[in-house]
Amino acid sequence: MPDILLGISGSEVTLPKGVKVSIPVKVSKKISISEMSDTSERLSFGKEKRTWPLAWKPLSYDDKQMLEELRMLNDVLRFQNQYESPKWFDVYISGFGHEAVMVAGVEMYNVTMDVTELP
Repeated sequence: MPDILLGISGSEVTLPKGVKVSIPVKVSKKISISEMSDTSERLSFGKEKRTWPLAWKPLSYDDKQMLEELRMLNDVLRFQNQYESPKWFDVYISGFGHEAVMVAGVEMYNVTMDVTELP
């Protein structure tokens, strides 16, 4: 089974198993429109950014904490989604959430994380 890796360059960790990867990933394109002196418009196209929505149901407290620690890093992270390709991407965590759920009398956590490519 493929893995998903995330972390600071050289210290990437394998994310917990059981992840639900949304396919296709979200892709956004930056477009800026400038009005010229002759009232025509000029378009500038930026690099497309990809966002990978990830979700786990349920995770242990330790696995949730590992994801929380990654979320708290204020740095560019490296991301590899082996479900998709062996390519590495420079990313940041653009969204994160969790909720506690009871599973067979044990507190577990549903966790969501959005990982967005840097332009």
